[in-house]
Amino acid sequence: MDRAEFTKRVAIAVAIAALPFLPWYFRSVVLVAVGATLLSVVLDLLSHPLRWCGLPRAASVALTLLLLFALLAAAGCVSVRLRRMRWRT
Repeated sequence: MDRAEFTKRVAIAVAIAALPFLPWYFRSVVLVAVGATLLSVVLDLLSHPLRWCGLPRAASVALTLLLLFALLAAAGCVSVRLRRMRWRT
């Protein structure tokens, strides 16, 4: 076995040994990819009733996002008001 063959075999062995550690090293990338996939599926499911009204897919997803942001803002306002009411008593 010459030096090139030995180097090739060592590189293959190191790659096989490092393979189980790659998902742990890239766990944040995997987490973001899974989260983005779940978010896109949920947004598509929530926008489906708006497509029954004849809206295009992009418009229905955009309207769904606006409605979700409005809902989150309203929940934040209610939370702040409830917290202020609790401090008064």
